[in-house]
Amino acid sequence: MWGVDRIPLSLIRSDDRGHTWRRVLDLETRETVPAEVTERAGDRAFEMSYPTVVLDSEGDAHISYSYCRLAIKHVIVAREVIEAAE
Repeated sequence: MWGVDRIPLSLIRSDDRGHTWRRVLDLETRETVPAEVTERAGDRAFEMSYPTVVLDSEGDAHISYSYCRLAIKHVIVAREVIEAAE
């Protein structure tokens, strides 16, 4: 969908094959985007797009996504954080 904010970007998990979901954490919110990025990105400042998640052999989640159409961001979320989500 064009012309709308794509934020927050959240990591959620399901333990029952997608019947129910719970939030692990917000990767990006309006508050986490620095002012200098919002100035540079303009109307794209709150556009987080095309997220991809890969679990490594330790169970950590490697998440990559388009960050404000300025860069590709890579975030690692530890298995312990994912497992602790309630």
